[in-house]
Amino acid sequence: MKKTILLIAAGCISAALISGQLCAQDSKDQATLASAAAPRALPATTSNSSLANTANSTTSLRAMKDFKGRFTNAKGEQWFPIETGFTATFTVDGFRQRAFYDKKGRWQSSMKDLSEKQLPRDVRAIVKSTYYDFVITLVRIIEIPDHMVYLVHMEDENSIKIVRVSEEYEMDVLEEFTKNR
Repeated sequence: MKKTILLIAAGCISAALISGQLCAQDSKDQATLASAAAPRALPATTSNSSLANTANSTTSLRAMKDFKGRFTNAKGEQWFPIETGFTATFTVDGFRQRAFYDKKGRWQSSMKDLSEKQLPRDVRAIVKSTYYDFVITLVRIIEIPDHMVYLVHMEDENSIKIVRVSEEYEMDVLEEFTKNR
């Protein structure tokens, strides 16, 4: 189970890296990079007839219907074709999210970026009890069917760490970098 989660998390991170989502720029630059990297975005749709017309072009109708049911408060959705199917980028309550669908329109996973304040208290307590001198800079929640993983990005004066916390509250260091001074 851990190997499967690790593989899916690595795949999601790789997909985000390829599409320009993981950058060391501010959110304005990330939005610019995301839109420049994928100029083939499909417009968000609201009615079933326009949904069907857009879906027939390149995006699966099944994926779009699932998306509307799963992410009811989504705003500014954009669809992109990817090698394994489709991805949608959108925001919910001001936070950036991404959903991945296979070629048949079945939901595969989603990623949600949050701040430290939105991190559940029990997860935050586990991370901060070990890394109390670190500042949490980003929380990425990766959801796959029947499982969820928290990737906590944090830094101190000398290093940057990405720590993974599972639903069972198991914690390990996924990546670690030393800052150059």
